[in-house]
Amino acid sequence: MIFLCPEYREIIIVVIIKVILSSSSQLQSCSLDYRPLLLSLNNEYRTSGILFTSSENYLSDELSTFVSNMIKNISNDGVLSAVIDYNELTTEIKYYESKIPRPLLVIVINEERDLIALETLSKTIDMNYPVWLIIFTGSSKNNSMCDYCLNTSVNELSLSFRTEMIVWCCCDPNYLHEWWSIDGKNFRRGYFGNWSYETGVQGVNKNSLFAIRSAINAPLRIAYVKNSVFFKYRNGKMGAFMGDILSELTKTLNITPLMKSESIFGIYNEDEKTWTGMVGSVWRRDVDMGVGEVTMTVERREILDFTLPLILSPCRLYFREPNSTLQWSAYFEVCIEKAAFYASDAMRMSMNNTFPCDITYIETGRYDSLAMVLPRKSPYTGILNHQIHKFRDRGILNKFIQKHFNKKETKINTYTAVTIRGVAPILVVFTGGITFAIILLVIEKVIFFYARYTATTRSGSVTPINVQHFQHSFSFKVKGHHFINGATKVNNDNDKFLFPRKNYYP
Repeated sequence: MIFLCPEYREIIIVVIIKVILSSSSQLQSCSLDYRPLLLSLNNEYRTSGILFTSSENYLSDELSTFVSNMIKNISNDGVLSAVIDYNELTTEIKYYESKIPRPLLVIVINEERDLIALETLSKTIDMNYPVWLIIFTGSSKNNSMCDYCLNTSVNELSLSFRTEMIVWCCCDPNYLHEWWSIDGKNFRRGYFGNWSYETGVQGVNKNSLFAIRSAINAPLRIAYVKNSVFFKYRNGKMGAFMGDILSELTKTLNITPLMKSESIFGIYNEDEKTWTGMVGSVWRRDVDMGVGEVTMTVERREILDFTLPLILSPCRLYFREPNSTLQWSAYFEVCIEKAAFYASDAMRMSMNNTFPCDITYIETGRYDSLAMVLPRKSPYTGILNHQIHKFRDRGILNKFIQKHFNKKETKINTYTAVTIRGVAPILVVFTGGITFAIILLVIEKVIFFYARYTATTRSGSVTPINVQHFQHSFSFKVKGHHFINGATKVNNDNDKFLFPRKNYYP
C-alpha cells in the first residue's frame, strides 16, 4: 500500500476502482482510460493528488496492470497518486476529513454488487465531505446499470442538499449528470456539463454550489414563538422584521412554509437533559428552521446551526430617566417601579418607542446578533447563508432594517458605564484604610499578648515594692492607721511592705 505523508497539504482525488468485467468485449465497448476525465476534473476543482483503492474482487492481472499504468501516467503529469485497500476506505476518509480539504472520490460501477457496495459505503461516511465522480459502464443502453443510471428516482446513496456527485452514464460523451437530494428523501438530478475524450469537460457552471442550486423547491417546517417581537404570523401572512426576510426567502428559494407555533423560545432542562420550546423543536429536528430573537449562546451553538447575522445590535441596560414624570397611563414595569431591563437596541427600537416615560440606558459593551436557527449540520444552512449574503449585497436587508427600526427617535440621555478606572481612586482609599486598620489591630494584639504573657510568667510570686514610689494626692485613716493609696505610709525608705503582686496593680 502506498501512503501520502501527512505533511502534504494538498487536496487529494480519491479514486475508487471497483470494476469487475465479465468479458474482454466490455473493455472494448467502453474504454477504461479515464485519465483524461480525471485530469480534467483535477483542473476543474484545482486538486493536486489522486488516491486509488481496490476491493479484493478486483485482482485480475489485466486490471491491476491498468491501475498501475494509470498511476504512472498521472504521476508523470505531476499529480500525486497512491493506492489504498477498499476495506480501509471508511477509516481513511474519516482520517483525511480532519486533515485536508475536500477530495474527489471516483467509483466505477459495472455490476449490481458494485452499486450495493457503494450504498453500504454511503451509510458509513459523510457524503457531503468529498466530491464524487460515479462512472457507470456498460456495452449498451439496455444494460441494467445503464438503466439505473439514467432513470433512478430514489435516493439510495444517502445524498443531501450539499452533496456534490457527478455521474457519467455508460460512456455517454454528451452528458454529465449531477445528483443530490432536497431533504435526504427526494432525489434530484441536474446538468453538470459535457465530456468527451477530444474536448474534455465543457459547459460547467462556474458559480458556487448554492448559486447553481438556487431553489429548494420543497416544503420547509418552520417554528416560531407567538409573542415574538421580530416575527409575526397571522392569517397565513408573515410580519415584522424576520417575517419580511423569511417571506422573501420563501419566494426566492421556492419554499412552501409549514408553520408551527411555540409558547417559549426554550431553555435546557437539567433533569431531563433536553431542550424545551422552539429551540427544542429545532434540536429534535421536528422542524427544519426556527425564527425569532434566539440569543446565540455557547450551549445553543453546540446543538444548532445559526445563519449569518441579519442584524448586529448593542446590548444595553435600560431604566427610567431620573426626575422624569409619567405622561399617561403606564404599562411598562420599568416606568412604574424601580426596575431596569436588559435588551438589545434592536429590540427597543422594534417597540416603536412606546414607553410611557422617558428612559435612558447604560452601555454594557456587548452585542447581540439576530439570526435564524437550524438543526446541527442542516443541509439548508449553506443555501440560506448564500441567499442572506445576496440580500445584504443587494441592499434588501438594509431596506428591511430601515422599515422596522425607527431611526427618527427622540433623543435619549445616556450614561457612560463605570469602568474599573473610574472607581480606582475610591478602591485605593478604601483598601488603604482597611490595610491601616489591620496593621493597627495587629500591633494592638501584639502589645496585649506581650503584657499578658509577662504578667502570666510572674503570677503567684512575691515582689518587694517601695511604698514611697506609689504616693498619691489623697489619704485616709482607718482605726488609727494612716493609709495612702491603700498602703500604710512609711517614712523610712528601707521599710517596705510585702504583698502579692497579682492583687496589686499601680
